[in-house]
Amino acid sequence: MSNTDSFIDEVTDEVRRDRLFAAFRKYGWLGVVLVLVIVGGAGWHEWQKSQEAARAQAFGDAALAALELPVTTRGAALASLTGDGEQLAIR
Repeated sequence: MSNTDSFIDEVTDEVRRDRLFAAFRKYGWLGVVLVLVIVGGAGWHEWQKSQEAARAQAFGDAALAALELPVTTRGAALASLTGDGEQLAIR
């Protein structure tokens, strides 16, 4: 009796393993796509942040350069700065 139960347990385990591997073969590509989407999204987000930092740095450099001009031309130089959002507050 024990030998038969052991055989049935082994067969059941093999069937489960085969079903699991079949599911991985069938749906495993979804995991790969999910990982690629997450990594791609994180890369895009970091690229966006670096672009925003570069724009902010360029705006800050231009603002500091305008502030170093003589008082008579400082206002016009600050007014000519192009920016968006909070950058427009210094006008």
